[in-house]
Amino acid sequence: PSMSAGRSSVREQFNEMEIMRIRRRLQSLKPLVDAGVVRPTDVWMDVFVSFTHVVSKKFVFVATVADILAAKDLTAVDPPASKIARQARNPIPVLSLSEYLNSISRITAGGGTCFRVAFEEAEAMYPALLQMGAA
Repeated sequence: PSMSAGRSSVREQFNEMEIMRIRRRLQSLKPLVDAGVVRPTDVWMDVFVSFTHVVSKKFVFVATVADILAAKDLTAVDPPASKIARQARNPIPVLSLSEYLNSISRITAGGGTCFRVAFEEAEAMYPALLQMGAA
């Protein structure tokens, strides 16, 4: 459902906005490379943590800027998951972009929100995320 349809829940609207945000950021990479702000060899990483009073889901999309720019369809971008998992012994699921966006679209409302839980989880994930980016 689209946000303008008025039939979706607030959670579904948040999901749609997040998916739109990711797509727009990825589409902005070409002008950023052209301007010299981002290099084709740079690693793009997007981390999603869903939480209420506990972390219910967490997953990552990671790829080189060159791989993203080379894709004719953004949803066809796949991360080098086997290399990442092998080098980082990654405890965080690494998804292709289509899996990543689909996973976001399936997040459902879970009640209350404790932002400290998300902050602590992100802090704990940081070393593994650094290893992924270096892989």
